[in-house]
Formats: sequence, structure tokens, C-alpha cells
Amino acid sequence: MSDYLPQQVVVEILVRLPVKSLIKCITVCKSWRSLVESSAFMDTHLSRQNDNTNLLLLKVGTRDCDLCLLHNPETGESNNLIQSTQTSRLEFDVHGTCNGLICLSSQSHDSHLPYFAIIWNPSIRRFVFLPRPRVVDYENVEQFHAFGFDMPTNDYKVLRIMSYLDRSDVPPNTPYEVEVYSLARGSWKSLSAVVVPKDYNHYLEFRDGVLLNGSLHWFQLGNNRDNFIVTFDMYNEVFCEMVVPDAIKTGLHILCMTRYGESLAIVDMAELDGFEATFHVWVMNKYGVIDSWNVLYSVRLRGLPYDTLRPFGLTRNGEFMIDMFFSGLFYVNYNSCQAVRFAIDGSDWCFVDSFVESLVLLSQANAISY
Repeated sequence: MSDYLPQQVVVEILVRLPVKSLIKCITVCKSWRSLVESSAFMDTHLSRQNDNTNLLLLKVGTRDCDLCLLHNPETGESNNLIQSTQTSRLEFDVHGTCNGLICLSSQSHDSHLPYFAIIWNPSIRRFVFLPRPRVVDYENVEQFHAFGFDMPTNDYKVLRIMSYLDRSDVPPNTPYEVEVYSLARGSWKSLSAVVVPKDYNHYLEFRDGVLLNGSLHWFQLGNNRDNFIVTFDMYNEVFCEMVVPDAIKTGLHILCMTRYGESLAIVDMAELDGFEATFHVWVMNKYGVIDSWNVLYSVRLRGLPYDTLRPFGLTRNGEFMIDMFFSGLFYVNYNSCQAVRFAIDGSDWCFVDSFVESLVLLSQANAISY
């Protein structure tokens, strides 16, 4: 067919196909393979996937550990990417997803076991093993990973921070080793631990970094100072700080960092009484401009036990998600103030983010197929 159609027409046809169909197409002829594996084609195809967003969900329980894609919250249509049982239990952490890639690592704290972390594209069934970092001593140490995309260099990077958990001579959670893995470079690079802002503490319940505008973001509870946001610039590989809205500058807050379209957002939960809570959704309308923080909307929920709720981010429609212990995942309609349960079994969800299929890693030389 490509002998009779102009090249641009072939491109316009192929770029509209889903990933699984494209994987079949590259076996048709060498010219199609060359086209689909080109960075220009992969970027164009990825830019068209925004309307095909799914939710990536990680559930960790006492009996199982599952990673799945939820296609439709109302019907529960989903497919498992990783499913383990009590007899064949896999223990892993998901550190983020970006452009169809997922970064995950083992939960092992045994320094005698090999370091295990991968960048994985489940849509094309390819992954890359991360090499062994410089420091793998896990005794009295907490390791933290974060995953993101460096747009200026078209590179995917993993941030790794090692912190002391129990040392009499240093404060708890003091970072002592900071490393950055570059997929393009294929190796780790050490950064000085002094680059980490003072009072930074990654050992928080809601610690998944939000990738936006080329930086990762975490909310931080200030120690003898105002609460703040820590950012990590993926290109310059430096930490910075950002001011939060005045209403959440002080005090203990149950919240999560998230995205609202292409804007930074925070879902803040405030207790009114044991069975009533108010949620405020804050949005930074202009990135980096402190005065642009505004409340998008507020919702008061009644009849739900406050101490079982946990905010979990926003859907594409701007509805916020909550995890209710032992009951499952819900999204809240801000017009009706009703919590609607996702039609998917299980509770103990610990990671939720949007996911799109992509061709990234298709032409990666050191990627492994399975």
C-alpha cells in the first residue's frame, strides 16, 4: 500500500492507530518499521493520546499487590498489568508514570539482595533495567525514588534520595545521598546532599512527586516554619522551593499535590466533625506566580467517617478522588456533593495517576522485550 500512497498519507493513517496495532504494522515492511520507530513519529503519536487517558492504580494489601489500568470508572473496565497472590507475592513500589512509561522498584530492604528498578512500557512490552546505584546500604536507611521527563533533552530521569532513619548524630530523615539516573546516558550521577532544601522530608504519606512544567513537586510540612512546596528541576537537576496558599501555610493538613489540566493543584481536606469534612481544591492558575493560587471549588461531605478518608488527586473532569479505608476508591461530584464509588474491586489503593499508551522505548537499544 505504501507504494501507491504518498508518504504523508501513510503517516496520517498510521499515527491514528492504537499502540498494539502499530506493533503489528512494523512487521509489514522495513519502511513502516523505520517510520514508526522514528522519534518524530513517536512524538506525534504521543501528542494524540491525550483523549485516551486511563487511570493507573496500585493496590497493596496483606494478600495481594496489583497494578492495573482502569479504563472506565463507571463500569470498572480494567486490565491487570501486574497481579500477585499471597503465594506468589511481588513487593514493589511505583514511583511515577510519564508518557506511557512506569518506573517501579522492589521493596526489599536487604542489602544482600540485588538492587532492582526498571523503567517499563507495558503497552509495547519493553523495559530497561536501571544499573546498580553507588550506595545500596539499606540498614537504618530509607530510599526514595521519583520519576519524570526532561523535555529540553528528551530524556527520562529517576531521582533517588537516601536518608537516615535512626542516627543519634543527625536528625531523622536527613538526606545523605542524592543520585539521578538518566535513560539517555544509561547511568547514575551523584549530586551533593546539600542541594536538598532544609526541612525537606520525603518520608510522608503522600510523597509521590507531581510532574509539571519540567519539575517534580512535593508538599512539605514546615519544621518551625511555614509549610511549602519542594520542586526538583529535571533539566538543571536542582531543588527549589515554592510558596503555598496562605490558608495552608501553617498547621497540619491532610492533602495531596496533583494536576488540574496543565496547572498545579492541591486537594486539602479539613475536618468539621467525625462524620463531616470539607475539601478545598486549590489551583495555581499561572505557574510560579504565588498570587495566582485560587480555590477552584469546595465540597462538604456528610455521613462519611473523616478518619477513613484520604484525598487522592483529580480526574480529567476536575472531580477529586478519595480513598476510603476498607471501602474502595471514590470520585466526588462537586455539583451534587456526592461520593461515587469506582466500579472496581478492592481497597488499600496507594498510587493513582493518569496513564496514556505510547511507543516510548520502542527504539531504545538496551530495552528488553518479553
